[in-house]
Amino acid sequence: MAKDPENLSRLADAGACEGVVAALRRHPENVDVVFRSARAIHFLAQSTNNVAWLGTTGGCEAVTQALVTHFFSSLVVAQMATRAIGSLACENEGNAKRFRVANVHKYIVSAMRQHGENSQLAEFACRAIFHLGLDNTVVTEFGNVGACVAVVDVLNTHVDTLTVMTQACLAVHALAVKRKQEKVQISNTQKLVEGGAIESVVKTMIKFGASVAVQQAGGLAITSLATSKNNRTRLGEAGVVDLIIKSFKYHFE
Repeated sequence: MAKDPENLSRLADAGACEGVVAALRRHPENVDVVFRSARAIHFLAQSTNNVAWLGTTGGCEAVTQALVTHFFSSLVVAQMATRAIGSLACENEGNAKRFRVANVHKYIVSAMRQHGENSQLAEFACRAIFHLGLDNTVVTEFGNVGACVAVVDVLNTHVDTLTVMTQACLAVHALAVKRKQEKVQISNTQKLVEGGAIESVVKTMIKFGASVAVQQAGGLAITSLATSKNNRTRLGEAGVVDLIIKSFKYHFE
């Protein structure tokens, strides 16, 4: 029901945003309640108006607490909480800042380490990193808690899953630059390159050469990594120039 735009508005008018946040606060230890509430927040957040409203009613903090409480012991809660985080942070800088103040970056990376083999968790976590990257400060904080290594691990672990690889490439892009200032994040870029991000992104683009989504995401990652002059030679040695030419010919000729 919450996928319908009109229903999203009706639900918000009826107090659904406040209701699901209240449920998270009142029953923080109940895995079923937390999972269903985080899922509801994800769907309610498909409306831009609801994203802002959920942020002002404490949704960011409540979802963060759900992840803090359950990331280690409950895969399903970790999945749905990271999914909700990405939805709440999508194109909303205010919510991205709220999540940063709540230190959500620490627990997203912790969840990635705990459930590294799970493709859904990897996809949702990388998506969250991408959207949270609207806040320049949190980009730095992600680097400080190991997100660069975690994202490269995703690229090397889930090589056959297109949606995961797309989000991982977008996460590389988000970690490598301060998007608001359009400046390179030097420390993160070094960590990404040292971890093998260039080679992993190139392999991903080659493997999914027919996918527009992967080519776009990979192109963004390469562009961000190339912002640092020190990386351009390594990008060339990895075959990026030929790869981009082939991608362009395949998709535009």
